[in-house]
Amino acid sequence: MYGESMAGTLRDPLIGKTLGSYHIEKLLGSGAFGKVYLGLHPTIGTKVAVKVLTNSFSEDEQVVHRFISEARAVNVIKHPNIIQIFDFGQLEDERYYCIMEFIEGEELSKLMGRTGCFSLAHARQLLEQIVRGLDAAHGEGIIHRDLKPDNIMVYTTRSGPVVKILDFGIAKL
Repeated sequence: MYGESMAGTLRDPLIGKTLGSYHIEKLLGSGAFGKVYLGLHPTIGTKVAVKVLTNSFSEDEQVVHRFISEARAVNVIKHPNIIQIFDFGQLEDERYYCIMEFIEGEELSKLMGRTGCFSLAHARQLLEQIVRGLDAAHGEGIIHRDLKPDNIMVYTTRSGPVVKILDFGIAKL
């Protein structure tokens, strides 16, 4: 369990710290390779997601290479339906991190589970954006190789749903 509690459980050491220009607010999630935090720019209020590799994976050259490749790949593509990565670096404890666009939405897999079947028009809106993002990646010679509903975020704007493709960590350049 992370964060503060009255029972005195472990507190994540990154929460409350500043990384680059961003104050680490809270843990958003964790997985096999690391953790993702919410970062907030204290002056202008910009929210970002900060992905930090675990210590063991930060020592694994192949994982670090994939992490760096992901950052390079999305910055080569530069497409509105692909997640943006703004910064990349290493913490004092030698863990690698990247600072990326924060998306206030939900994974396509969760959206599908919550809503069931989409209307044909809604499915078409989502699929067209996914195809546009993949077309841009392929145009740059990049193949995602792990496209699945868990790696697609959907959020809503005044213009309708917007898709962002995530996790180019095993992309082929």
